[in-house]
Amino acid sequence: MQAEPSPSQASTEAAIGFVLVTYKNPDQLLRLVHTLNRVYGDPPIAIHHDFGQCDPGAARFPANVAFVRPHTTTGWGTFGVCEGTVRALEVLYGHGEGPRWFTLLSGCDYPLQPAATVLADLERGGYDAHMTHTRIQRNAAAGTWEGICVDRYLRAPLTLPWPLPPWRRPLHVRQPLITRFLLPWSRTLQCYAGSQWFSANRRAARAILHSHREDQRLREFYAHTARVCDESYFHTILANTPSLKLHNHNWRYIDWGTGGAHPRVLGSEDMETALASGCHFARKFDQAQERAVLDALDQHLNTSHRHP
Repeated sequence: MQAEPSPSQASTEAAIGFVLVTYKNPDQLLRLVHTLNRVYGDPPIAIHHDFGQCDPGAARFPANVAFVRPHTTTGWGTFGVCEGTVRALEVLYGHGEGPRWFTLLSGCDYPLQPAATVLADLERGGYDAHMTHTRIQRNAAAGTWEGICVDRYLRAPLTLPWPLPPWRRPLHVRQPLITRFLLPWSRTLQCYAGSQWFSANRRAARAILHSHREDQRLREFYAHTARVCDESYFHTILANTPSLKLHNHNWRYIDWGTGGAHPRVLGSEDMETALASGCHFARKFDQAQERAVLDALDQHLNTSHRHP
């Protein structure tokens, strides 16, 4: 696996860098990058883009941006999203110390706060990562989000040796006496899950890179057995690292009011509430559907301090 070199020598001294995992809307992605540059003073930005879905035109992007090459195929909830995130982290932290903090974004996100506010919030409390995370336990109530996570992460496929191929379909087993041999969980490794999007410091970044490299069993479980991997893989790694201190808040404004697997696309009517939330970023936006809200956010950010 190879990736482009670090986007800038300054990345070793930067207060914050960004990991973007994207696959569509190249023009909106370019706008987000220019906005991050304006607000954060040209921070190091590593982008894992799925070039198999569209080509954003890497030559159009500023010099502080590095695209991961080669890319891995991504899809909703697949381990490819986790793999792409790790590869982008390797770009940020594989050449020197890397930035003090990083924030994980999609191409549909947009900043809400000036850089000084964001960095002050990240530094406050001595946390290593700001990430929503919940321990997933077998007794979670059916129909709740935690109950859904039990099906995603605490059950194991078991194929019985029937003689005829049409009947060789896996059973999904939850019985602990059986799953203890099929799943990675133990007294020292608990399952956690939460929102995919988070911010963390370089200590947390290195914990992720070390676990991804060394813990083959956990990696293989998420790659081949678990579902919606990006809402659990990094949470499990960080929450099971005793030396790290996690804040159960990811500083994201997201409206799940419409239900379903995807949040509502935000518009101009949401701007006041999003800004009042104190969150650092909001999602999701669609420039083709409503450009005005992004224009309004640009105007708001232009009146704030540009960068620390």
